[in-house]
Amino acid sequence: MMDTRSFQVSSNFSMDEMFGILSQKFQNKGYYVQSDPRSGQITVSKNSSGLNQLIGMEEKVSLQFNVNNNNLICNINALTWSDKTVAILLGLFLCFIPLLTAFTGMQNQKRLLDELIYDVNSYASKS
Repeated sequence: MMDTRSFQVSSNFSMDEMFGILSQKFQNKGYYVQSDPRSGQITVSKNSSGLNQLIGMEEKVSLQFNVNNNNLICNINALTWSDKTVAILLGLFLCFIPLLTAFTGMQNQKRLLDELIYDVNSYASKS
């Protein structure tokens, strides 16, 4: 799923500062954050181990940013949905538990994306 969002920013907008704020916030919440302000890429993930992937609990969002004419363009490059699909299939055919964890993982994945976009919008509107 590829989605693009655009935010108005001022001429003194700092990608380094925004990445620092996002990284700090999500690291404090227990997420693993990889960020590179020079390339405009940030990836936030949690529960990326084998078992969590199998039961659909992995959370991972990758965003690509670009500033163009006081517009911050945000491309949502990667969302992990394949683990949720596998867990749903396991839940339907083997036992009910992976089905529940897959739906929980789906909610967490959507919440993570919404929270990231909200924080980007908040920072962009302040700068």
